[in-house]
Amino acid sequence: MNLGQAVAVCLYELARDPRAVPKPDKLIAATAADLERLTALLLDALRSSGYLKSSRSAPRKGVPPLPPRKNPPSRPPTAPIRH
Repeated sequence: MNLGQAVAVCLYELARDPRAVPKPDKLIAATAADLERLTALLLDALRSSGYLKSSRSAPRKGVPPLPPRKNPPSRPPTAPIRH
């Protein structure tokens, strides 16, 4: 079983039994600093693994950056799992 299949099985099991994961009392949106730190960590991991060829990957031309979140949703988005 590869990593993608393992993740799919775990997500299927979690979606099948909603009581398996406790619901948080209150969701707190990530700050801009948290998002920047996460982005830097992920890029560092991708570079270390050799997934990114250059140390500085420039954004593709013609692709605009994502707009900032003005009003984050009150709950995380959910997607149905189809069999």
